[in-house]
Amino acid sequence: YRPDDVQRIVSVVEDRRKEAKFKGRTI
Repeated sequence: YRPDDVQRIVSVVEDRRKEAKFKGRTI
């Protein structure tokens, strides 16, 4: 993995976690 790819994956995972928390709160 390249550092850039790792950072990109990490950012995507964090965004998904944030969305999951937001959806969990709203529902």
